[in-house]
Amino acid sequence: MQPGQRSSAKLSLAVSPPATASERREPAIQVSNLSIVFNANRGQLIAVDRVSFDVPHGEFVCIVGPSGCGKSTVLNTIAGLEVPFEGEILAEGLPVHHPRPDVGMVFQQPHLFPWKSVRRNIAHGPRMLGKSAQKANAIADDLIAMVGLKR
Repeated sequence: MQPGQRSSAKLSLAVSPPATASERREPAIQVSNLSIVFNANRGQLIAVDRVSFDVPHGEFVCIVGPSGCGKSTVLNTIAGLEVPFEGEILAEGLPVHHPRPDVGMVFQQPHLFPWKSVRRNIAHGPRMLGKSAQKANAIADDLIAMVGLKR
């Protein structure tokens, strides 16, 4: 293609065949009329204002927008790390009010305990789920070996 010429390629979307009545189920995640408000020095700051969407089972979804528009705040709220001012979030049909052990979160910035070793950082999650120190360390050791790290 020559500089300045437009491509004739067209965007096409993959469309799933319609589900039968027996295949239909609730979305994996439902966000309904979600508003998130933070208290600031000059009053309240509306971070997210009346957002609604569903995420069907097996779908890969991206939230796109400019810096500071509330993308991470919505994801943190879905993960149970923020509290909605208004609206509702359902995961597998159940309300989200706090972090859940079956939900993983990858943060934009590293969030490790700097005073802990790699092994102890990894073992922290299993320990918070009630695993013994021995079992948590075994889980951590398996994960460390899986990614090829060594002492």
